[in-house]
Amino acid sequence: MGKLVWLGSYPLSGNRWVRGFLYCILRKAETAPSLDDLRRLSLADTDPTPYEQLAGRPIDQLQPQEIHNLRPQVQQKMTEVHPNPVLVETANAFASIGDVPLFSAEQTAASVYTVRHPFSVALALAQVSGMEIDMSIEALGNPNFFPMFAKRSLPSFCGAWSDHVKSWNQPPWQAHLMLRYEDLRDAPVEAFGQLLTFMNLQAGEDEIRRAAELSRPEEAAAPLADLSETQKQRIVASHEEVMRGFGYLD
Repeated sequence: MGKLVWLGSYPLSGNRWVRGFLYCILRKAETAPSLDDLRRLSLADTDPTPYEQLAGRPIDQLQPQEIHNLRPQVQQKMTEVHPNPVLVETANAFASIGDVPLFSAEQTAASVYTVRHPFSVALALAQVSGMEIDMSIEALGNPNFFPMFAKRSLPSFCGAWSDHVKSWNQPPWQAHLMLRYEDLRDAPVEAFGQLLTFMNLQAGEDEIRRAAELSRPEEAAAPLADLSETQKQRIVASHEEVMRGFGYLD
């Protein structure tokens, strides 16, 4: 078994909150974690640096398949960062590019996946990207949605929201936890407590509640009422099966 622990989600679905919470618990933080704090806690699979080191060339001189072919070696190098399990954030779907899987089962110890209501994701994506809400709804249904949220970054192979969520339902390793963003928000002691148990960490209820509140990012989305009924129905039409499975249509 490997050492990588993947912290995955569709973009803007709670990954940062999970990482921030773990930072607060592990570091006994007294203030909200910054982005630099989170970068010190976990690696990112969109970082081009290890690919450049292995190839001996800048990332913009590498063809896409060359980059993908280097993934197994990059993930092996990730396991050498420190002796403990290595946390790695990802927005990639669980998929393969050509014959190369985006995630090496050999190097993986476990994974945590956070799912969020697609109404909220559509609003958050529109706000963060500056696109119109109708365009963000279209992106959530696009199997070729491969965003880059930073200039010096590899694209994330996200695809459509429902396909992304389903792809992470049963990875080939046993240690896997699915979380709902809404449970982290509405029942933080129980939901984050489940995360701590999964990660073999311990904390009291007051510590969990405080870490959850301290690490919670500012909401990147307006209230769901800002979606029109037509827009909501467009999302449901594209993602009804998965939404129903996670209780989003109850």
